[in-house]
Amino acid sequence: MKNYLHAEAKLASAHELAERWQCYPSTVSRLLKKAGIRPYFLGSGKNGMKRYRLDEVETYMARRRAP
Repeated sequence: MKNYLHAEAKLASAHELAERWQCYPSTVSRLLKKAGIRPYFLGSGKNGMKRYRLDEVETYMARRRAP
C-alpha cells in the first residue's frame, strides 16, 4: 500500500529547515537522505519543489537529541 500525503500534513523545504538549523540546504538534504526521510516532489522540472514532512523531521530531531 502506498503512503499518501494527508492534506493536514505540514511540509517544509530544505531551505526553511536550513534556516532553522543554521546550515546549508544541501546539508539538510544530505542528513535527511541518510536518515531515510524521503521528500515529496511537487511539480516537475527545474521549477519543481522538494518538501519534507515536518512530523518526520521532528521525529528525526528527537532521536538525535543529546541525553
